[in-house]
Amino acid sequence: MFERSGEQQMLVSNVRDAVERDVEPILQNYGKEEPLSKADVLDVLSVFSEVGLLGRDIPEEVGGAALDHTTWARMFEQLPMQTDLVTMISSETARMIHTAGTDRVREEYLGPLLRGEIVGCAGISEPGVGSNPREIETIAEKDGDEWVINGTKTWISNGQIADVAVIVADTPKGKTHFLVDADTEGFDRQRLEMLGRRYDHMGQLYFDEVRVPEAHVVGSLGDALDRTYQSFELGRANVALLGVKTAQNALDAAIEYANDREQFGKPIGEHQLVQRLIAEGATYVDAARLLAYRALDHFDNGHRAATEGAMAKWFATESAVEVTSNAIQIHGAMGLSRELDVERYFRDAKMLTIPEGTTQINKLIIARDLLELSAFR
Repeated sequence: MFERSGEQQMLVSNVRDAVERDVEPILQNYGKEEPLSKADVLDVLSVFSEVGLLGRDIPEEVGGAALDHTTWARMFEQLPMQTDLVTMISSETARMIHTAGTDRVREEYLGPLLRGEIVGCAGISEPGVGSNPREIETIAEKDGDEWVINGTKTWISNGQIADVAVIVADTPKGKTHFLVDADTEGFDRQRLEMLGRRYDHMGQLYFDEVRVPEAHVVGSLGDALDRTYQSFELGRANVALLGVKTAQNALDAAIEYANDREQFGKPIGEHQLVQRLIAEGATYVDAARLLAYRALDHFDNGHRAATEGAMAKWFATESAVEVTSNAIQIHGAMGLSRELDVERYFRDAKMLTIPEGTTQINKLIIARDLLELSAFR
């Protein structure tokens, strides 16, 4: 599972070449914490569409890449951090539309998402709701052959720039997914500023008498919770990958600095305590990557991965906090400077401990599955 096949090596190489050739020149126009413009996001997504990153496990006959999750993850690890989340979320939006969207929705939105012509997002979280989608308060009421949606979604990745959102709303028959086009009257959004990952397009979405047709129901009425919980399992493995990437970047920076910086007449990498931090960081990164890939392998084999996804998510993101913190220690005072990247990696890592279930919630999920006793409903 973990040794790259010849085909995987080729696909990873294709992504690296595309990033170097077509994406890095775009990123040079931005600060490292500056979000890309919508136009440049679409240019980047079109590049990643060509190498299969937007198609993931969607069949080729409908425009997908028909990749397994672990191969996709190897490719995803090559993406610059300013482009990884927007790619991941748009790809996941396409997966949901392919899996559960009506023929009308697939015909209108799936192709553009897979080609990188539009940006997608998913709307679950709400102010005051936290980690329990059962408490979602956004409502959808039937009016003739349309649904009228009212409510607010918050901490939505891609929310600031998305062209289409798949959201969860409460109906008389239970929680249901709806597709909302961003051009629909009554839809609004605003950007949310964050501690880390400031280059992401995090947003809050507002629905004020937003009308969508019956064909924009994704799945069946009342089935959103089960689909949401399944999406959380994959989402946790996805966020684990973000943690792995962040920790790996910090470890690489620490190794380079430990070789170059001299103190007391020798490179600081020769000091035992620095070597300890490097050894621990490398082990954390490898363990986190193995847990993330194990969870993804479960999906490739048609299994659920509640426990595995929760383990991967909390361990990878908390490991990223540890590794990035120690990278700052290795850099000393320079680690606190905005001139270098490690302080940004630390803030980015801390951000990742919250979405797709906090570290504490994920530990409760693991214990629930092992004990068959739940600490929450």
